[in-house]
Amino acid sequence: MSVRDKRPVLFNSDPSSYAMTYLPDPVVEDDLRRLIDMHADAGIALFCQECYSQCVTTHWQSETLPFDHRPQHKRYRPMIDSGVQPLEVMVDQCHRRGMQFIAGYRINDTHGYKRQEGKNFP
Repeated sequence: MSVRDKRPVLFNSDPSSYAMTYLPDPVVEDDLRRLIDMHADAGIALFCQECYSQCVTTHWQSETLPFDHRPQHKRYRPMIDSGVQPLEVMVDQCHRRGMQFIAGYRINDTHGYKRQEGKNFP
């Protein structure tokens, strides 16, 4: 039995932290796989990527929900526009590395948020 099984650690990833400090612009699949590998190598058992907050998505695109317009998330656009969802890459790599993946969302998280012009979100 591994340490991961005895005392599982949940890592909760902020939607902007890696985009602003770790990932290149533009992000490609291998960048996200390396990010997940780093956590797996550290013994993380559960990886939670916050992927919806402030009424916008991060790390994935939807026809019904707007994508996060902040500059740090634009680095995902080329990948998304090519048909690859960053969130799917992260889920796949977590499973390949034996980690569970949790998609997180934030409620009432409005620090630093600037409304999209012309959008009236609650």
